Amino acid sequence: MIKYLDFVIPEPDRDGNRVDLTWETFQQYRDEVKISKKFNDYLKGKKVVIVGPSPYLVGKKRGKFIDSFDVVIRMNKGWKITPDRTEDYGKKTDIRWHCMMEHPNNGGDFAIDDMLDYGVEWLASQFPRNLDYFHNDNIKFEIKNQNKINFHHFSDLIYFLNVHMALETRPNVGTTAVFELINYDIENLHLMGVSFFKDGWDKGYKEGEYKNTDAIIGHAQEAQMHLLNLILKNEPKFTVDEEIKNIINNSL
Repeated sequence: MIKYLDFVIPEPDRDGNRVDLTWETFQQYRDEVKISKKFNDYLKGKKVVIVGPSPYLVGKKRGKFIDSFDVVIRMNKGWKITPDRTEDYGKKTDIRWHCMMEHPNNGGDFAIDDMLDYGVEWLASQFPRNLDYFHNDNIKFEIKNQNKINFHHFSDLIYFLNVHMALETRPNVGTTAVFELINYDIENLHLMGVSFFKDGWDKGYKEGEYKNTDAIIGHAQEAQMHLLNLILKNEPKFTVDEEIKNIINNSL
């Protein structure tokens, strides 16, 4: 396992919901952003899609469209698609983006061997190292993994903290993937299957009595919509489904 600097800083306050971040300020955050060379070598020049578990995809038959991308990213427990869902959600998963919490109503079990059997090439951590308490979750995965599957953690702690503090909330997995990946040398990035918990999630993604309200505690959605809308309007390589555009336009 690689040796890293061993320090931990507290997570910033996440009880806000700010929607006043400007593109100019966000660009200043990006000016000196650090990325992973290894991850960039994998992604360079590729068409990338991030697919969430929103049920708005059911019946839309976008599976072939999803699988046509060079890299398909899925979130947390949504990495493995059951045969009855492939017509709508596609089949392949190249990268699983994980919140690093293994509880069934969070990211779900790491399932390293199962991921490898399914063809997943990377597990990506939503959070950077050295940020309490996710620092220990990243280390936990590295110990379990023993270099079996490629592992990427959010590369730039300062960049992540700047965005978090500008929004005054902890970003969702999909939002985090977007504001990191736009800094990589990809051809384009498309986001789909994300509804900001407006319509819940496809069957099996959460369990028991877990509700939408449980998912958004400390994850203010309007602030994240505002950030994604800024990126959508100003970053040509980023696109979203019409359903996501409509949700953002009707919510802000």
